[in-house]
Amino acid sequence: MKFSRRTMHLGGLVALALCSAAALAQTNPYIAANLGGVADWMRSHEFADITKQSRGFAPVNTPWDGVVPLDDTGHPLDDAGLYIMCCQPTDVEQGLSGVYRFSFDCAGTETPRFRGFDSSGQLISYERDPLTGRVYGEWFLPQGGDRLLMSFYKTQGGVRNMKIMRPGTTEGQIFMPTFVDSLRHFGAIRFMPWTKTNNSPAVRWSDRSTLEDASYRWRTGVPYELCVDLCNELQRDMWINVPHMADDQFVQKLAILIRDRLDPDLNVYVEYSNEVWNFMFEQADWNYDQGVLEAQDPASILRYDGVTEADTMRHRRIAKRTVEIGQQFANVFGPGSMNTRVRPVLAAQFGATWQFDKMLSFINGAYGPAKDRIYALAVAPYFNLGGADTRTLTPPEVLDALQGMLDRLPTSYQYEHLATMSAWHGLQPFMAYEGGPDTTGSANVAAKRDAMYDPRIGSICTQYLRQWHEAGGGMFMWFHAGSGSWINDNGSWSLTESLAIGSPKYSALQAMAQQPVPPTLAGVPFPGPVDARRHLNRNTDWETRANEQMGPSDTRDYLVRVSQPGTYNLRLLAAPTVASADIWVGANGSQIGSLTLTNPAWPAPMARQWWGAVPVQLNAGLNTIRLRSTAGYQFAMWELNADLVSLTCDSIDFNRNGVFPEDQDVSDFFNALAGAPCPTGPCDLDFNNNSVFPEDQDVISFFTVLAGGQCQ
Repeated sequence: MKFSRRTMHLGGLVALALCSAAALAQTNPYIAANLGGVADWMRSHEFADITKQSRGFAPVNTPWDGVVPLDDTGHPLDDAGLYIMCCQPTDVEQGLSGVYRFSFDCAGTETPRFRGFDSSGQLISYERDPLTGRVYGEWFLPQGGDRLLMSFYKTQGGVRNMKIMRPGTTEGQIFMPTFVDSLRHFGAIRFMPWTKTNNSPAVRWSDRSTLEDASYRWRTGVPYELCVDLCNELQRDMWINVPHMADDQFVQKLAILIRDRLDPDLNVYVEYSNEVWNFMFEQADWNYDQGVLEAQDPASILRYDGVTEADTMRHRRIAKRTVEIGQQFANVFGPGSMNTRVRPVLAAQFGATWQFDKMLSFINGAYGPAKDRIYALAVAPYFNLGGADTRTLTPPEVLDALQGMLDRLPTSYQYEHLATMSAWHGLQPFMAYEGGPDTTGSANVAAKRDAMYDPRIGSICTQYLRQWHEAGGGMFMWFHAGSGSWINDNGSWSLTESLAIGSPKYSALQAMAQQPVPPTLAGVPFPGPVDARRHLNRNTDWETRANEQMGPSDTRDYLVRVSQPGTYNLRLLAAPTVASADIWVGANGSQIGSLTLTNPAWPAPMARQWWGAVPVQLNAGLNTIRLRSTAGYQFAMWELNADLVSLTCDSIDFNRNGVFPEDQDVSDFFNALAGAPCPTGPCDLDFNNNSVFPEDQDVISFFTVLAGGQCQ
């Protein structure tokens, strides 16, 4: 880029930007991931202290099953055993072999007896420190070892402060480097499985897991402190799921913990529980009952409009708790944090996006504009084998079935509905709280596993993510990062079976994360002809109809894609079949005007003609134009179009974090100008929207607007 003499004073900043951009990883921040659950049979091996992934203490003679009395940290009050690790692959070196150093405290002065059951390997040393009373031992796990169990007898009241440190780790180390490195390509981390969100029993803050817990497989799973610490180490945004029964004090203390511990440059996405619509989880039944119960109170905000129908109440309550929890977090984080650092996410079922209509309508009516309380909508757009899994399949046939389902996704109503709702309500691009290929089922397990090692699955995953972005989707939380076995009825959810060998799926996500975000192709390019028949709720035979007709109070939503933000005059090609017909006209959540179609010669028919010049401000990207018949009703429509009145510069909030003006906008502008990725997806370098970029004038216009001047 060549700068003129007028912009020479910016040369130092540009040079700095070029240097800093060269050091930035070329990442797509929208490629994100869920973490898998922590378990003895999982293969991600997250923690340096392997005790944390154990099943928890059980009877001393059956450490794999049973119950023993525990203290409030999950340590046993009597002799007990511990099933630490199992079911690891024996044909792949995962870095598990070596010496495991274990230690614990116990009462008395004698050294408790030890038993390793059928663990892989052997005991090397085991003794009690006569000064501190702490017991220390070493266990050698050979290469190919797949299990580790320990039992302790004659403890005189159980063991405390149990630690089993992996080979090569140091005292005080929390995470394993291989696990952390496997997450560095992802733009954000969702902790739903880690924090045992589904069916959570947590109500009070005291119900949560703590750092002192023996294992992180009980209560709320991995402590929230460590979820924050992992995000800080990765320098990635956090997505947290609040337990469905958590009271206000729980929410308040969780928000304070994250505010005080999370790096101030990182953001937190906040979701109410997980899939509260899904009745396979306890939270769905509980929320349904609570919705019915709350609606019995005449003062309940759930029935602000008098509606009390049970199914409506359950959806409204999901929206209500999402709003309440988001507001609590924003109150804790401070002024200006809502939809900037604190990002409340409203989730619903991908196959039933009408649930969002119910919830957003409730938020708008009960609280005010949804865009002031919700950051984005979120769904789980999994794709599966369809009906093919009912017969015997080969690995290529498994891939054929997945490909067939994937090819139908871009034309799905759900994608267009999500994009249209998001634009209408002024929300950020819709998100995936989970997603990926779903191979669940007991049939064809071996073929499904083999298919996951075929390079074709990598191409399928790449196509899947590209289609998502092209449809207008934003952040995509893959389910799930890490490794686990694919030889089971539960499907091949994990990205790999071993972090040491990777997989085509994992490679595909890595590659996507290093590329620019694919451009949005959803919506009809605008200005330009928009077929009036091509509205959101069109029938499958819409192209066979002569024109579009509207009945009493009918609504038509049109998703349009604008390249240049500015003021436009909206026009409609139509003809009334009555003396007069009125049309309400809106865009992006607000009424922008109205049109009155008149036929002076009625009842004689009238030829179609262009009506109106309704001024409308359209944003760069996706916009929703809404037409609603308000009187007359009988008219036909053929086309919508618009004329440009004036262009506007892009928002000075270049990084779209809702905070402006700020130094980070300037930094991100120059980094993007130098070729670095935008922190929130595609950035528009044509700041003045004259279709010439990069150019000096974009830089001049940016700083002019930043200083309070007019767009040039």
